[in-house]
Formats: sequence, structure tokens, C-alpha cells
Amino acid sequence: KLSGFEINDNETSYFKIGEIGLSDLDFEKYDQIKKIINIDYLDNKNINFLSFILGAKFDEIYFLDLIFEDSSEKMSIKYFEVSDWNEFSFKKIQIDEVDFKTYENEVGFEKLLVEEYFIDSEEMNNLIRNNDALENLIIYNDFSQIFNSLKSLEKFEIKNLQTRVENSDFYSFDTARIKDLEFNYLGNNNDIKVPTSLQIEIVGSSFYPGVVNQEASILANELGYQNIKFDFITSQFWDTKKNNIEFNLEIGMVDAGSINILTNISDLNGDILSIQGAPLMTYLMTKPKLKEFKITISDKSLKNKILKYAANQQNMSSDQFRNFISQSLSLLATTVGINAENYEEYFTSISNFINDSDKLI
Repeated sequence: KLSGFEINDNETSYFKIGEIGLSDLDFEKYDQIKKIINIDYLDNKNINFLSFILGAKFDEIYFLDLIFEDSSEKMSIKYFEVSDWNEFSFKKIQIDEVDFKTYENEVGFEKLLVEEYFIDSEEMNNLIRNNDALENLIIYNDFSQIFNSLKSLEKFEIKNLQTRVENSDFYSFDTARIKDLEFNYLGNNNDIKVPTSLQIEIVGSSFYPGVVNQEASILANELGYQNIKFDFITSQFWDTKKNNIEFNLEIGMVDAGSINILTNISDLNGDILSIQGAPLMTYLMTKPKLKEFKITISDKSLKNKILKYAANQQNMSSDQFRNFISQSLSLLATTVGINAENYEEYFTSISNFINDSDKLI
């Protein structure tokens, strides 16, 4: 444990760490990794260092009250912890109270948490044996191969993110999560790695369009929304034993409305990843089946505001514009040649939604 680490250059920069702690550091696979590495331009000193990095294992490392400042930027982190690290797999990374400023821009969040991040050890060994990949990692800081070796992730979460652009609020959210991320090897030879389970949630988003685009800001103000508040949730699950895949998407705008999309496809075998060209088209036309596809639109206030705005643009009243839409739908159905029975059902649902209903399915 080290305390009071500080570098102060009054002319250029200031760096401080209140406390550093490290426990149970070990390098069990140092010799094994060193034997695999074979890069001509690295001397023994650098090979030793790389072997230490790739084979590192420790129970915990933490930093308390970390501050860095120079003439153009300032960064502060209240607490940074990594626990149960073993060859790039780890149990937890936690970062508290982060603030980063540069000129008139700023990004900060209350907490970042990553839990149960596990690397496929065989993929990591392949990285060590692959000289090109190692060179990209060393020379160009290309960590893609390490991320590609990800086996599973229990949780990735950020709380209370705030961003400012040119000293104006730009985007924020209460919570963002990635969880239940799992990978599987599919294809004819089980050599293609794909995510079979994933859920993403962004809750309590607030976006100020005026910072990016003045026209978007004018439209939002016309509709009565100074800032846009919304939630975003999406998930995917591929049951590779039953060959069934399901996608869900939900976007909900606070005090405006929401849209939900559900897609369920059956008889989708993982071997599809190994098929190309004409056989792929034949497979898609004969094997997978669309078991369910459902869109649900729920309105709280957005529909009437859009209709009113569009009516004003056309110099119509809201009732006149609703009638115009209904007539346009009828003309479209006649032109395209939609089946009369189906059209009656669709037209009635859409007409009801435009005029008085608050939900369309």
C-alpha cells in the first residue's frame, strides 16, 4: 500500500494519487507464456515484460483520489478497483465519481461497474501464438483480439452519466446496463463465435437536440419538448438447442409514447453461419419460419402534437389533416392492391389510432 503519491509541475501538469493498494500479485503462467512468444524484434527484456503482463494474477488493486490536470484538461476519479484478475478475466471492476473536462466539454458519471468478465483461455493462447496479433497489440494498442476472446459477461453498468458540450447540457442517463452476455461457437465446424444471449438497457435518458442541430431544436420546441427523455431496452436470446431466436426492442419517450417490437424466428440452425451465396438464399426461403412479429405503439401525447404540427404545415385543421391521412391510406390500398379483407382490418385499426385510440398493435 502506497499513500500520498504526487507529481506537481507548476508550468505544465499536476498528478496525484491519494492511495494505491495491491494484494496477492502472482505470475503463475509466466514461464509457459514466455515459451510461446516468438517475436524477432523483441529483446529478452521486452519478452519478459510482456510475459508478466499477459500472465498477471492478483486479488485486488485499487486507486483512491486520482487527479490529473494540465493546461487543456482535468480528470478526477474518486475510487478505482479491480478484483480477482486472472489473465484478463476478472470478477469486478468498479470506478466511482469520474469527471473529465476539456475546454468547454465535460463527461462524468457516478459509478461504472463490470462484473464476471471471463476470457476463453484457449482464445488467449491463440493470441499469444499469433505474432501478427501480438504485434498489433504492442505497437498499435489493438485490443480487439482480447475482446474477441470474451466468453461471458454478467454485467456492465454505468450510473448517472452527464455530458456537456460547449458548456451546455447535451446528453445524460440514469442507468445503462449490458447484462447476460454469453457467446457460443456455431457453424458446421463450431468455429464461428456469436453472441447467443444479450440484454441492453438505457434508463432515464435525456437529450438536448439544440446542441447538435438547430432545426431539430426548433421542431422539438414546436412539439413542446425542450429536451427528449426516453428509455431504451433491447434483448436477444438464441436457443441453439431448439433453434429458436427472439429479439425484443422497446423505446419509451417520457410523457410522449412508446414502441415495442417483438420478433420470434423458429428452425434457425447455427449452421446458417457457414452457408454463403445461393445455398444461403435457398436455406432462408425454406427452413426458418417467422413464428411471431408484433409491433405495439402506445401514445401519451406525441401523436396529437405531431398531427397538429403537420396540419399547421399544410394549412389545415387537425380534423382536416386526419381526414386527409385516411383518404391517402384508402388510395394507397387501392393502388397497391391490398386484399380487401385484410385492408379493412388494418384500415380500421390505423383509423381508430389516428382519431381516438391510444394504442395500435
